[in-house]
Amino acid sequence: MKPLIILVLLAITTAVSVPAFCQEKKVITTNSQKFTKASIDSIADYERFKMGAEMDIISNNRKIAGFIITDTVLNNGVKKQHGSTIKDLQTKNNLLAFEIYDSINIQTDKWHAFKKTFQKNMYELMDAINNY
Repeated sequence: MKPLIILVLLAITTAVSVPAFCQEKKVITTNSQKFTKASIDSIADYERFKMGAEMDIISNNRKIAGFIITDTVLNNGVKKQHGSTIKDLQTKNNLLAFEIYDSINIQTDKWHAFKKTFQKNMYELMDAINNY
């Protein structure tokens, strides 16, 4: 009696799972085809990128503010020498802030180029801040 019950349960499980598996495989295939055709970031990826960029910009602003405070403590000769560099860093950081704010208007076909350029500019700015 037990082997019969086991066989019946196995047959029912197989009968139910095979069509579900085939349907799942079809959905996965369709989605993977759409993904390879699209090859663009999702909205969630964009939001993560934007949030990370905004956090980096805030961090850069804090570091630059620290430079300004340090320069006000130093004598005038040193302050003048570093003054233009600090203004350059502030300008670059503000431009990046504007670019990330305006990135919502970027068309999807230009998104990857924008993202690559933005990341390059951000890394260059962060390097300049760290080497200040």
